[in-house]
Amino acid sequence: HAEIGLLGHAADAVPNGRFARTGRIEASNRGTLFLDDIDGMPLAVQSRLLRVIEEREVQPLGEQRPTPLDLRVIASVKPGLEALIEQGVFRRDLYFRLNVVRLSLPPLRERRADIAPLFAAFVQEAATQTGRADFRITDAVRRHLIEHDWPGNVRELRNFAFSAALGLCEPKMWA
Repeated sequence: HAEIGLLGHAADAVPNGRFARTGRIEASNRGTLFLDDIDGMPLAVQSRLLRVIEEREVQPLGEQRPTPLDLRVIASVKPGLEALIEQGVFRRDLYFRLNVVRLSLPPLRERRADIAPLFAAFVQEAATQTGRADFRITDAVRRHLIEHDWPGNVRELRNFAFSAALGLCEPKMWA
């Protein structure tokens, strides 16, 4: 449930919630809250988030008092948010509250120079997590890095790097 994950809850405030749970918003206090693909957030949760941003406090479900916050909020959206606002699926007031600084990140296929260093960093991350440091790039992997359009952007590249680092990829799978 998105609302519980963001806001948290008091003990016994939700079914099967015997113990209190700190939400992502409160856990981000004195730091940065990153909301990925906020354009898919349900309207009810958008309302609660708007209150958090305006009041700089969060009230977990079932709590009597809100908790003060000091945080930055960064949100990512897919292109087309304006259409969702017009359709009434995304709150216009939340958009204006979040749209203080706007950064546009082109897709990976338009930033080909970023592919190799990102791939190397992801291979290193895979080696650290798995304890396998024996990765050697093959011609097939190199060719895929150069020729592929990366429709899944950095997430797809990361998954590919992990699979390649673990030796789990077959060249025919990359087509």
